[in-house]
Amino acid sequence: MSISQARANLAEVVDQVRVERRPIYLARRNRPVAVLIDLAGFEALAQAQATLARLASGTTSQVETRLADRLARLAAMEQGAAPFAQWVKPGTVHPPSASDLYAQREVGL
Repeated sequence: MSISQARANLAEVVDQVRVERRPIYLARRNRPVAVLIDLAGFEALAQAQATLARLASGTTSQVETRLADRLARLAAMEQGAAPFAQWVKPGTVHPPSASDLYAQREVGL
């Protein structure tokens, strides 16, 4: 999607990203320059990046390794549910996603 198209329809584009949980690539002169993703996806990516950095440096605990595995499974589940998002109307109240529920739950360490 071009940046000008996204700018003209920003509210609808944000709703689309939030509901479908799929990124939208923004282009300038037909070249991708940015990606718009939902907040839950961004937070999951940030947490995964931090965990992967710790895994690469060898400073992770067993708890972090288990959490990384759980995050990977949650991401796979949400990707599998993405096609069903087309039936959900924007503006309606939606049940929380698996990652939302996971983020709200206290993890016993």
